[in-house]
Amino acid sequence: MLDTQIKIETPEGIELGVRIAGPIVRGFAYFIDSLIKFAVYFGLYFLIIIAYAGMGESAFNVLIGIMLIFVFFFEWFYSVFFEIYKDGATPGKKIMGIKVVCDSGVPITWSASLTRNIVKVVDMLPFFYFIPSCGVGLIFILFGKNFKRIGDIAAGTIVIHHKEKNNHNRIVEEEPLVPAHPLSLEDKKAIVMFSERQKSMSESRAVELADILEVLTDDIGEKGVKKLNRYANWVVGEK
Repeated sequence: MLDTQIKIETPEGIELGVRIAGPIVRGFAYFIDSLIKFAVYFGLYFLIIIAYAGMGESAFNVLIGIMLIFVFFFEWFYSVFFEIYKDGATPGKKIMGIKVVCDSGVPITWSASLTRNIVKVVDMLPFFYFIPSCGVGLIFILFGKNFKRIGDIAAGTIVIHHKEKNNHNRIVEEEPLVPAHPLSLEDKKAIVMFSERQKSMSESRAVELADILEVLTDDIGEKGVKKLNRYANWVVGEK
């Protein structure tokens, strides 16, 4: 399957086990996204052919220019849009059950997404008759650490396997509680991950991690653990 399991530590100090997506599953995701892009470009080409018969040459040239600008932005910001607004996953990645996150496990940021997608042009080298071979990127994925292409190295990102957002059956069930303090997206993810993994922790380890998050719960020990689980149920119910 060419995947690997690693452990990362969130900014809140919680250690998480994640499975890195290997080249095969990433290749299928890339192929699916390429088909979507091809369908869009083919649709544009078809519209241009239809429009050609009904307008003058100057108007047609203007239309071509607009289409080329659209293709440029669509090509370069397709991945950025989905990575930022769709939980780190393009349609291809979503179908294959993988997504992009920062090395720390937190959701990918604007700067990281822009960096990894701009540097993508290097991963696509060499070009043969304007067709990218993706040879450089594939070499780095196969022989580099954590299957990172150059864009991932530059941006500080990894591609991991994930579950759907609504698959939270593993959290410890408690009565939902609205947090006393505003929670960032990173805080919410850390709390849900804590609750999901509590059953696999020892009681002392759960208390130790809950104490780290005292700034969010205003409690320590078993009370802190219980409150984190109540927060997790509120977060899940909020989505």
